Amino acid sequence: FFSSRRRHTRLQGDWSSDVCSSDLTIAQTLYAFATEKEKKKEAASQMKDKKQSEKIIIQTNLSGGALDLLDTFSFVFNKPITNLDSDGIQLYEDSLAERKAVTIKLDSSRQRLYLGAAWKPGSNYRILLQKDFAKDSSGLTLGKNDTLKFRVKNEKEYGSVRIRFKQLDLSRNPVLVWYQNEAIVKSYPLAANEFYVKLFRPGTYAIALLYDTNANGVWDAGDFFSKPRRQPEIVQAIE
Repeated sequence: FFSSRRRHTRLQGDWSSDVCSSDLTIAQTLYAFATEKEKKKEAASQMKDKKQSEKIIIQTNLSGGALDLLDTFSFVFNKPITNLDSDGIQLYEDSLAERKAVTIKLDSSRQRLYLGAAWKPGSNYRILLQKDFAKDSSGLTLGKNDTLKFRVKNEKEYGSVRIRFKQLDLSRNPVLVWYQNEAIVKSYPLAANEFYVKLFRPGTYAIALLYDTNANGVWDAGDFFSKPRRQPEIVQAIE
């Protein structure tokens, strides 16, 4: 039996459950001096902005200087990359001199660059970027060599989840769906009456079961005009 409300679960560590399917007057001389000073500040600011606009802009998906174990490290560029030298990206662990193996993949938009490596939980890393490792569609490069330091999160920063289902009809292709703020963040097709994930991001979630009639892994709306008419796929909240 399921109610119409979703179950909200605050996941902080290991969790398991059994569930069913002012005015101021200034002297003239001071005023003139202040104006001149402001002009110098403005000029310096413009020069700084110009220098920044003359080099490629890069962001990462790091959070607080840490890489999420459940994510793939990535660089994000504000413009498409036209030239990429993978040898200009060097990965090192801690203070070790030995270069680590890394796989590099540029997505179809050419604005996101993924780096794959055998990350060690809790370890510190540094990425050395050569100034000309990448050039964007405006012809801009990094301008100078740079180093990015970060850590990989430890497994202790995650929780684990185990859920045992009773009387779950696996023939209906059940999918366990996880929500945050009404948005789907994870979905797992179920092949057994027990669900287990060793590493799960702590947070507050709502969970539900989707009976995936056509086994495509997503919820499908019905079609009133089809023959025969197709009903929307059933989603049952877990209370």
